[in-house]
Amino acid sequence: MAKVKIPSFKLNNGMEMPAVGYGTWLGLNSEFELLIEYAPQLVDAMMYAIDIGYRHFDTAHLYRVEPELGYAVRRKIEEGVVKREDIFITTKVWQHNHRPSDVEASVRASLKRMGLDYVDQVLIHWPMSISQDGVDEKIDYLDTYRGLEIVLDKGLTRSIGVSNFNLDQMKRLLANCKVKPVVNQIEVNLTLYQTELINYCQSQGILVVSFSSFGSMTNKIKDTAPEPRLDSPTLVSMAKKYGKTAPQIVLRFLYQKGIATIPKSLTKSRILENASIFDFQIDSTDVATLEKYNCGYRSERPVFWQDFTNYPFDIIKDAPPMEIPLSLRKWKNGANLDIDCKPISQYCMRACLCRMYLILIFSFFISNAICDETDGGKAPRNLLNDGHLMPVLGLGTFLGFDENGQKEVKDNEVENAVTWALNAGYRMLDTASAYHNEEQVGEGIRKSGVPRDHVFIVTKLGLHEQRNVVNALKGSLQRLNTSYVDLYLIHNPVAFKPDHSGFDVIDYLDTWKSMEEVRKLGLARSIGVSNFNISQMERLLDNCHKRPAVLQVEVNLNLAQNKLLELTKRENIAVMAYTPFGSLFAKGDEPPPRVNEPELMKMANNYNKTVPQIVLRYLVQRGVIPIPKSVHKNRIEENIDIFDFELTDKEMMELSKYNKDYRVVWPSFWQDHPYYPFEKKDKPDADIFKPKPKE
Repeated sequence: MAKVKIPSFKLNNGMEMPAVGYGTWLGLNSEFELLIEYAPQLVDAMMYAIDIGYRHFDTAHLYRVEPELGYAVRRKIEEGVVKREDIFITTKVWQHNHRPSDVEASVRASLKRMGLDYVDQVLIHWPMSISQDGVDEKIDYLDTYRGLEIVLDKGLTRSIGVSNFNLDQMKRLLANCKVKPVVNQIEVNLTLYQTELINYCQSQGILVVSFSSFGSMTNKIKDTAPEPRLDSPTLVSMAKKYGKTAPQIVLRFLYQKGIATIPKSLTKSRILENASIFDFQIDSTDVATLEKYNCGYRSERPVFWQDFTNYPFDIIKDAPPMEIPLSLRKWKNGANLDIDCKPISQYCMRACLCRMYLILIFSFFISNAICDETDGGKAPRNLLNDGHLMPVLGLGTFLGFDENGQKEVKDNEVENAVTWALNAGYRMLDTASAYHNEEQVGEGIRKSGVPRDHVFIVTKLGLHEQRNVVNALKGSLQRLNTSYVDLYLIHNPVAFKPDHSGFDVIDYLDTWKSMEEVRKLGLARSIGVSNFNISQMERLLDNCHKRPAVLQVEVNLNLAQNKLLELTKRENIAVMAYTPFGSLFAKGDEPPPRVNEPELMKMANNYNKTVPQIVLRYLVQRGVIPIPKSVHKNRIEENIDIFDFELTDKEMMELSKYNKDYRVVWPSFWQDHPYYPFEKKDKPDADIFKPKPKE
């Protein structure tokens, strides 16, 4: 493995800081939503960066990836690659934590999320103080900086500094602070060199750290941005002259100007390339050529903040009003552990780190499985591709069938099961319009006393409701007695007419557009699908605006769904497993195993568990989210008691041998529908949803 040796800049407090660091900001999409789906790649990229020689990592509360960074650093310390003192970690205090007491709370929360005793540097992220509701709190940044001086004095950080401060703000800060800031992190690149501010900082012994070092060079920047681009002839020629790339020329230019950089990338070749700039020198003629690109153009201009006190940039007149993106004000169920901004001490970080280790083994465990001690949940939670957290096990509420068709829901039957489950530590409930039990699910939640926002509710769009998704979900919400669900699924690509008189042919892509609409309306926090096959998933992914967060399908020992799980793993889609026990309790000629299988009983005895618990643990370790159903209190309590042991690789392999690609749920009576998702039978079975005629 190629390695790099990165020199350091000496800070004004005597510490040394690497000249090139690794930036961890994942960015926002076109809807100003955090690109948290890249968090798993970030973990791998950061560990690679440490392996090849990076020692400075720049993060922030806002970035929601502090746990990932902490995990990567701890892993490499455990492997003996580095010691804690070898790594320089920078984090930042966000705008709603500008009161001095909040500064300390924010830093302590960051430390908790990273699993560290101290950080090397804490910065005020922006000089403005804005509440989570978008209110200008008008807190003087001098007071905020005093909060940093306090955390420095308490040993929570080894150095302090600022970010996005302009020249006047820097002068005022230096005239009033007790401890001089060691850095000012600002945008610096070829089109925005900020000569006066840089010269002042450097004259005061303050290191300038550049973010957005490539400015308008990337193709993602709008066409109206000034030159240069990556393919600009001058840069291409200069890069060829030195045997480097255009980005390397820019990073070297900044280094020669005494400016540290924190370029971000998830691509290993680029990570190595960005730090491979210390084996050449740009001559003075070429430096002068590069300086000519400076035109004061900002690639980062948050005009939605420009009317707030202490906004550091020039005001754009006649700029259209723009609301502050929610992702820059509030975040919950994201990669960071402070759901609803609760104190981080409420979460068990040690368990988080143990489960994060499983990320790399089982792939689906995207990041930051946490157990929330405040809500009593026993199942850890995993991060979905939309930034929400979902428990890794839930209660299924479909009661199945009897000789008369779909079982009728008895009074209080599901309600009691839900209450028992929540009291036992479940925090996810799976229901559906088709189950005819949403009212009881809602009542069970109410009677349990568990707050609504601690419960992850899943419901599904009825097969006859696909032409009116918004109203269908509103009906479910009314029955559940809640204003939103955490996950809404298309129950099946098969559709029926609203009057149940026969098949309705509705392209599930059209249905999905309506699903995206209910998410925008806030009626569902996450959206997904159920019973879609591989080709249907691929078609959906090729045509959707918002990718599904979850796919719910049958997965058990008899039906491993290996190819489908390969796709979901690749596309970062969580898989929920219904019918998780397969034929475990079957009495016919279905394939083994049964609940009394000697091999399974022996395995269960080894862990002092039951066979169903072994099966559920197997699925969880595969990265699948099972939703076992039961209306029996002891079974409900037993099913969630699976997080105190772990199956070995050998045992996992032994259990995988039971796969026969055998479906328990095989509704071949729908196989004439054009979007029927399963294999067809020579002779379809009788429709079990229809009551049998009385003799």
